[in-house]
Amino acid sequence: MDVRNVEMEDYHDFVNAILDGPSEEGLVSFRADWAASTNKRRFHNSARQYDGSMVLNTATCSWIGETAEARYVSSPGGQITIYAEVGEVRNGVFFS
Repeated sequence: MDVRNVEMEDYHDFVNAILDGPSEEGLVSFRADWAASTNKRRFHNSARQYDGSMVLNTATCSWIGETAEARYVSSPGGQITIYAEVGEVRNGVFFS
């Protein structure tokens, strides 16, 4: 997955963001590369109306966030996850 130049406000800190305080216009871009895997798992629980089919693997993610004042970049080569999954889940009214 590769997403580029998404407009996002930079609030500088968590509390300011929650209060919708002053912010700067910014752009973010990120990329996630999933490793190939055959490690598949299926989860099923009729009593809780849950069914899922997942592929367990790893991913490498990199990102850039920038405003007129600053630029933040992930480590060269991105961040490597220890655990990642992709799948499909059915639950609740979608369980049947």
